[in-house]
Amino acid sequence: NMRPIMQGQSKERALAHLRARIANIEKRPPLLGAGAADAARPGFALPQGMMHEICTDSSRNAGAVLGLALGAIRNQPSATRPALLYLQLRDEAAETGFPYGTGLGLFGITAEALILVRPASIVELLWAAEEGLSCRAVAAVIADIGTTSRAFDFTASRRLSLRADASGATLLFLRYGAWREASAAQLRWHLQPALSAEMEFDARAPGQTRWRARLEKG
Repeated sequence: NMRPIMQGQSKERALAHLRARIANIEKRPPLLGAGAADAARPGFALPQGMMHEICTDSSRNAGAVLGLALGAIRNQPSATRPALLYLQLRDEAAETGFPYGTGLGLFGITAEALILVRPASIVELLWAAEEGLSCRAVAAVIADIGTTSRAFDFTASRRLSLRADASGATLLFLRYGAWREASAAQLRWHLQPALSAEMEFDARAPGQTRWRARLEKG
């Protein structure tokens, strides 16, 4: 009797189809993708086309957070999408600092590719992030937010997450403080700076940059 065998195969096909649909809906990426590695800059890349959060407990770690963000998206600019957009509130630059053009090269980023925008309010920053994601020339948007605000609630983050998904551009929010409010970020990383690697000829000299990252959500 072939009927039980055919029914079994039909169930297997249905389950396989269901798994494929679920995977497509969730769009599960690899947590870390290997970039083009070389001796100076090891391969490291975040999944593209989604919203990430990189959080740290103190604003004094702002340089480490920005360094990880830049290094993780350095392979995303292309000939058709050459631009990276960096958003930072005007009044927060003195507290967390801002990118240094010459130092960008250490992370594989050219100064010409990075566009700096200093909005006056969080509402303007969120608007600029959405407009940046909608621009076909932008590969990634980094939004550096040093303080909490009611304007940046779950609804606002959900809107931006959907825009990143639709455009294929990457959105990274850099956040500071121990409090982790709810957001629509698909992946949230908690970051701490770590001691740099040792130099081969001088153990006391700072070597290659290191971080300690933990996946909190995803």
